[in-house]
Amino acid sequence: MMNELLNGISASVLFREILKSDHTLTGRDLSRMVAEQFPEIDGGAIQLIRRWDGVGRSEGISDADLDIGLTHFLREAGYLIS
Repeated sequence: MMNELLNGISASVLFREILKSDHTLTGRDLSRMVAEQFPEIDGGAIQLIRRWDGVGRSEGISDADLDIGLTHFLREAGYLIS
């Protein structure tokens, strides 16, 4: 499912779909899924996901910041080519 990130779906949209399908999931779970799918990704991406306000943080980062940041980390790790 995380491969959708490589096909252009934004992280915030994909993560919200995943969270809607299983309400027990947390930011930690999402970050584990990303790390398993993309083992070369920087640990900063994991922190970004956990700080996203979509996982229940009242003062987390915005959807736009998550999308931009995760795209950056995927590109930096070589999973996305400009």
